[in-house]
Amino acid sequence: NKHLKTVIFGLSGKSSKISYNQQQKMILEQQGIKADTETIRSLILHVFRQYKLVVSPHAKLLLVMDADRNSIYEGKNLLEGKSNEFTVLTAESAKELSIPFMSLNNAFLKDYNKNNISFEFKIDSHWNKRGHFIAGKAISGFLSKQKWFKKRQ
Repeated sequence: NKHLKTVIFGLSGKSSKISYNQQQKMILEQQGIKADTETIRSLILHVFRQYKLVVSPHAKLLLVMDADRNSIYEGKNLLEGKSNEFTVLTAESAKELSIPFMSLNNAFLKDYNKNNISFEFKIDSHWNKRGHFIAGKAISGFLSKQKWFKKRQ
């Protein structure tokens, strides 16, 4: 369902000046979907269930959620507001379906507080070199900690 994917995965190619919360609100209003917690939770579960139906039973899936970069830049508390609510809903839904989950909030926040360098291109919200590096480092650390890699002999 095209609308479902848009609701869950957000706006692509929009200016990074539009906050994550504004993007989600725009998507939901555009699609005429009531933006209550239970509706969003149902949509998330539906997408994850559909995904699990089509992947190999031997495949491992890690769900990684992008950081709320605008809130990081603005110095807002990442544990408050709709963005955190969406992250919590996603994490709970992933857990319910036994899908490992990680948020990039802490990795991006820690790096931004230390270096004060943004993670996306100036013309859109796609990750730049730094964003990819920090995300890759965080994901690699998660996979190592969870022992997803086999030691070479």
